[in-house]
Amino acid sequence: MDEAREKTPVALGEAYISGALTALEDAPRTKLFYEVLAEIAESAGLRAYLPHRVTDPVGAPNLDPRAVYEIDRGHVTSAVVLIAYAGIPSFGVGIEVELAREHGVPVVIVVERDRPISRLLLGNPAVVEVVKFADLDGLRRALGAALAAVGSVTREGARPVVADDVVVQRFIASLEQARRLPIAEVTALLRVGEVDGETASAIRDAVERGRLFGAGLRDLVGRYALRGADLPRASAWVLRRTRRRIRSHNGW
Repeated sequence: MDEAREKTPVALGEAYISGALTALEDAPRTKLFYEVLAEIAESAGLRAYLPHRVTDPVGAPNLDPRAVYEIDRGHVTSAVVLIAYAGIPSFGVGIEVELAREHGVPVVIVVERDRPISRLLLGNPAVVEVVKFADLDGLRRALGAALAAVGSVTREGARPVVADDVVVQRFIASLEQARRLPIAEVTALLRVGEVDGETASAIRDAVERGRLFGAGLRDLVGRYALRGADLPRASAWVLRRTRRRIRSHNGW
């Protein structure tokens, strides 16, 4: 194999470029940005699917809404990654991210560094990376690295792991809500009903007093509940930590 071929990226599948298309204030500039995202994806060895080339409300006004849904849904569900631009609020982007979640497609969120991200979008379990950028060079580097990370995992047949910084962002965004979780809900999340004796009593007491791990159980549950499908594993981890603390500190 010659050197040129060795440097050619191997096509891994399709990258769906998700972004707002309806009622854009500056449609040409926004669509040009989507083209940049597609270029970065193609540099990573992916085929980019750009909805504005196929189902754009301006470019393809004669397509009926159901056809638009079926066309774009087919591309989302068959993609190996969905790149979602979150800089412009969009119902369509939210629907596409949820479709990705339903079909096990990892999502990489892209947004300007100074723009907030919807907590509902950020909390979606499909989101594995969040790329915040200040300029195009930074975007190319960060998105390229995120796609490489997703690609290396999907080639091995495993589900991409949610990046630690994504978990932290979800935790911060949802902390206040987590603190307001009802005691009964917290107890259910930790599966207290599956244990008994001293451990169950200690957990219930910690829930009521908010003293678990010295930070408040609701905060902890808020952090791990945001891992979505990993919640049962997180609950088991919390229970193990609880038992250790009981043994080492002889109660709370």
